Amino acid sequence: MPIASVPYLQATLTFQPMGVSIFEAGEKNGGNVLGVKHKAQAWLDLTTAWSNQADDEKVLAVSRKFLNDVAKMAKKQGLLYDYLFLNDAAKDQEVIASYGKKQARFLKAVSERYDPDQVFQKLVGGFKLP
Repeated sequence: MPIASVPYLQATLTFQPMGVSIFEAGEKNGGNVLGVKHKAQAWLDLTTAWSNQADDEKVLAVSRKFLNDVAKMAKKQGLLYDYLFLNDAAKDQEVIASYGKKQARFLKAVSERYDPDQVFQKLVGGFKLP
C-alpha cells in the first residue's frame, strides 16, 4: 500500500540509544517499574504526520507493517526486545504488557490500592493496565 501520494506526509525514523547507566540510575533511586532490561539498547521510534484524515488508515497500515517487518528481522537475528516506551507508542500497542507480567501485576496492585474506584482505568484516556 504505497503512501508516497499522501499529501503533506512526514515520516521520521529515530534511533534512541539507551546506555545501561540510565537504567542503573533508576535502580539506585527506588527501582525500575517499567521492567526495562539493564543493558545497552537502541529504541526505534517511527513518527508520522499527514494532513487529510481520509489517509489515516493507509498511513497507519504502512506504519504497522514497517514496524512488524523490523520486529520480525530483529527477532530472526536474536535482537528483538519487546519493550515499548509509553511516550512513543501507538494507541493500539500493548505498552504496559510489554513491561512483563510481574511488573503489570505490581502496577495493577498499586492501581487497586491508590485508585480503588479505578478512575484512571475507566474515566480517562491513555494506556490501560492489562
